[in-house]
Amino acid sequence: MESKIESKAETKAVGSIIDVLPVELIRGIFSCTPEPLSHTRLHGQPAYEMLQRAETPLKNMSLVSKRWRDIALPILFGHVVWVVEFLGMIAEPLPDVDDPIDNFPLLHFLRHHGLARHVDSLTLIVRDFDRSPPALVSASELDGYAASSSLEAKTSYDWLWDLVFGAVDPRTFTMIAMPDTLGSLLSRAVWEGDAWTFDMNTVNILSLARPAATRAQLNAATSSSPKQGAADASSPTPQTAPASKLFTIRPWTHLLLNEGSFTPVYGTHEFFLRRPPSILPALLGCDSEAPPGTPRLIPPTIKSLSYVAIFPLSSHVNMLATFLPCGLDHLSMQLMPDIDNNILHNPREMHHVQLADLWLERNTCYSLIMAMLLEWHKPRNRGEHLIITQSNLADDDEEDPDDPWASLREFETGDSRDEEAWNLAVQQVQLSRAGWLVERRGKFVRGLRRRVGVGAWDASTTSSLWSDSSSVLSPEYLAALSAEFPSELPPGIPFSP
Repeated sequence: MESKIESKAETKAVGSIIDVLPVELIRGIFSCTPEPLSHTRLHGQPAYEMLQRAETPLKNMSLVSKRWRDIALPILFGHVVWVVEFLGMIAEPLPDVDDPIDNFPLLHFLRHHGLARHVDSLTLIVRDFDRSPPALVSASELDGYAASSSLEAKTSYDWLWDLVFGAVDPRTFTMIAMPDTLGSLLSRAVWEGDAWTFDMNTVNILSLARPAATRAQLNAATSSSPKQGAADASSPTPQTAPASKLFTIRPWTHLLLNEGSFTPVYGTHEFFLRRPPSILPALLGCDSEAPPGTPRLIPPTIKSLSYVAIFPLSSHVNMLATFLPCGLDHLSMQLMPDIDNNILHNPREMHHVQLADLWLERNTCYSLIMAMLLEWHKPRNRGEHLIITQSNLADDDEEDPDDPWASLREFETGDSRDEEAWNLAVQQVQLSRAGWLVERRGKFVRGLRRRVGVGAWDASTTSSLWSDSSSVLSPEYLAALSAEFPSELPPGIPFSP
């Protein structure tokens, strides 16, 4: 009996000590909870439940006392997940509604409790219904399954983006939904004629992000939106669909598209002729079913683009390579499953799939990307890539504004753990003249001249940049190259493709 009393007394004493701690210290302790899954899992296999945690320490701490709850709630609602069971639940409020936000409990809760200003990231998950095709139908019927409705004009959801971003101001906004649901939310049609050859319940991720903006920057960005709308209204082609307001309502600088697994299509006849249900054509502005002159959804503010898929078709990646938006500084790609993804051992995913087809398409995809990255599409005299002088490096500074690959400064791949493929890519970079260097494993950067300066080569600077023995531009490699081409390489200058 005495031990129980002592235990309760000790617990009360500890609780009293914690209660008198400064708010800043308690807030710092609460901030040490695990990083939100929305920061770490967007490159993995898309799923509706991918952001769920088995343990919720911060939520549990908010239940201890009112003081703890007041401290924990701003941190807890820094990363909000909004789950909608099906798209029809997102309905535009009637005009006679006093406050449209009252129709959306989550937004109402955030505003009522003063938490809207703390929202740093918002994830919208639209589950929607099962899209499995009906059983016992012919191939011709499957080819047209859902195609009649997939190309219909989409209802505009610009009112939703006005409502959401009028209530919260997140730096990151993410949508997790099926491809045609994404198309509906973005007022774009998604072609689904071949959807039955893919996983019809596949889920995609579309994420937009921006750096923390000041209120003045935000006001400047929003004030320019009506002018853009007026310009679109006065366009000589009124049938052209305007860009979704989601992409212009904030000055987004990074876009991520994760299209999940393509493996089921490899189990069908002539898989290479199939076309996946995808929002990518609308993002790039190359949708053949869209009205002529339909603008791309990706705005010019986007400077970083990340594309993730599991063994996508080379024809799909070729579309990305061909219609890459101009003005990008950074491009990231991942075309293989994560190391903890066992999709290659999943009987359902690998049904009738030949592994050789997966690797062949993967290799073709990267061949297409490397060809554009290393400017193989540009005419060049045979052997010209071996001649390196200060004059032709200076000429490279004059970029073609119509060539989207010319503006790239960084290229990253999430598949560099494939030793053979990575080494081959490094060799291609070494032998090219496009100005790319290896910064680290999985990342290429363009232009040593932008780090050192044209016409002011500094041997000591270049040596410090590339003295790392793990670098592909190691002194041993440079010495061997200088011995082969002694008259074309100034001493002390690394081999800059």
